[in-house]
Amino acid sequence: AQGARRTVELPAAIHYAPGQVISLLAPVGKPVPLRPGARNLLLIAEDALPTPFVLLARALIGGGVAVTLVLSGRATTYPLELLSPEIEILHGTDWKWPDQVETLNWADQVIVLAPPVAHAEVYSRLYETVSQLRHHDIPDHFISGLFYPRLACGAGACHSCLVAAQKNDLLACTDGPALDLKRVPFA
Repeated sequence: AQGARRTVELPAAIHYAPGQVISLLAPVGKPVPLRPGARNLLLIAEDALPTPFVLLARALIGGGVAVTLVLSGRATTYPLELLSPEIEILHGTDWKWPDQVETLNWADQVIVLAPPVAHAEVYSRLYETVSQLRHHDIPDHFISGLFYPRLACGAGACHSCLVAAQKNDLLACTDGPALDLKRVPFA
């Protein structure tokens, strides 16, 4: 479309030369589902670069949503100048950050990102924390985890990205990447 613009974020540590060919893969899955009327969004990047949050946060801020981003572990190395200045940034260590309880209570929705090897540990720990704060009354899609396993096909045919769920199993490539943690069993 005329005037359309695409933004591609490239790793800052890799330098590209003019004329160099770069392979870009189209995104798979569905957009991150947002709860109707959500005005306060808490994004948590636990030991994973928060790149998947950048465009989401920018779009939501433009719509008047307040966004707080918690960076912990490897996420703290992300160049903050790439983020919108309206995003409140909190730094955490060992799954703790300043005013954690207040921040979790403030949020209308929480989206967390962790590396694939830590999905179960990180997502179950956060879900349990939120469950205790909300007395086990967590609304649907209040807390979502981003599942980014290695994708073999990206079309749901091979089931290599299968995520066990309470009722029907989910595929990260077609049902995700944002999956409602209320549907994921951690036992």
